[in-house]
Amino acid sequence: MELKIENGGFAINEAGLPKIVSGLEEILQKAEFHLRIKKGRYPYNRALGSRLNEVDTGADHARESAISFANEALLKMGGVSVCDVQIIGENFIFDVLTPLGNGQIEIKKKISESDV
Repeated sequence: MELKIENGGFAINEAGLPKIVSGLEEILQKAEFHLRIKKGRYPYNRALGSRLNEVDTGADHARESAISFANEALLKMGGVSVCDVQIIGENFIFDVLTPLGNGQIEIKKKISESDV
């Protein structure tokens, strides 16, 4: 169980306490963290993150590159992988397979300098 993250901060319930995620939602939240962070920018683990910022979304091989870079970022998550992606403008919508079921994660390609 982990704290739920929304809009860059912790989600709060009606009682003003942090919301908790578990199961599939927890796995997808962790996977999103791995995909959203630019590889090498997380100070506590420089191997964490993805190279999605390197994908040329206009290229013929953009889908293959995005899937490859996403799976590279998720490699250490054990049983979590990307099977498909839709590229809409500069955004990626990944179909993610996990041991607890499937889900989708949307990632913006443009990572601001303030993002880790």
